Amino acid sequence: MQRLRSLKRRLTAGAAPFALAAALSFSPLPAFAATDGPTWAPTASERLVKLPTVYLKKSIDRDFQSSGLAAAIRDRTDELGSTQQAILELQDAMEMAEGEVRIELKHQLLAHKQAFVQALGTRIDLQRREAETRAKLYEKLLDRIGADEAAMTPARQELVAAQHLARQRFESAIGDVDMDVFGSGAEMSRYSEKYAENRAAIEALAAKIAAHPMNRMPVFDGEEMDRKTYLQRLAEDSRTTLALLAQEEELLGYMGKLVALDAMALHDEIATAQAEEQGIDPDQAGVELSDAARLFLN
Repeated sequence: MQRLRSLKRRLTAGAAPFALAAALSFSPLPAFAATDGPTWAPTASERLVKLPTVYLKKSIDRDFQSSGLAAAIRDRTDELGSTQQAILELQDAMEMAEGEVRIELKHQLLAHKQAFVQALGTRIDLQRREAETRAKLYEKLLDRIGADEAAMTPARQELVAAQHLARQRFESAIGDVDMDVFGSGAEMSRYSEKYAENRAAIEALAAKIAAHPMNRMPVFDGEEMDRKTYLQRLAEDSRTTLALLAQEEELLGYMGKLVALDAMALHDEIATAQAEEQGIDPDQAGVELSDAARLFLN
């Protein structure tokens, strides 16, 4: 009996948080101000812009993993894992428990569920910060690339194109010139042999550079993407992540509502158990107002 009263007092003391969970169950959780809590502040630096495209996201990911925001997300993930395990263990224990022990386990289960909802809400907010920061970073990088392209005047673009064409013509013609210089009379000379060795080494190195993983273009759905298209895809992925987090937040609201309803059900179960121990019919424990009114009619 004393144990039931103690449980009821503890549950009543926690009624405000559960009521708050119910009130917020279908509303988005308030996001913290940008200056609150752990942050991640990457910059669209010149070094980042000039990185090989395939290395760009890896560099950004490493920068994020070393931030306070990433550490906070990992902490909340660890907390959720341990809390989830505790919930599963309590649910297993409840299957074999009876009476006051079962009610005590229910109370502990509610406390862990509430902690889980709170930790999950915090992690969603932190993950939203990450996705928003990534989207802004990718947009800034796209702006910088666009600014660089805009800085290319028509005359400058024409000059670069002419230089590229001249280089192609030179490379295609140099082989013919080489054969003229090191022709039939010099094919077996030490100069021609040395030149051939050097040229083969240069071509091998050039091929290896071209095939190097750092020079490969990112591939999505089997198609290679240039730097600009790749950044646009990354920005779109971040916006998709934000939409998924909004769905998770809605799911979190329903979880909070269930915790609140479970708390009210447990409170009612304890009250009913107390009434039965005292020999009181729970359905007749109160005085009907209509019956009381008759006292004033006679």
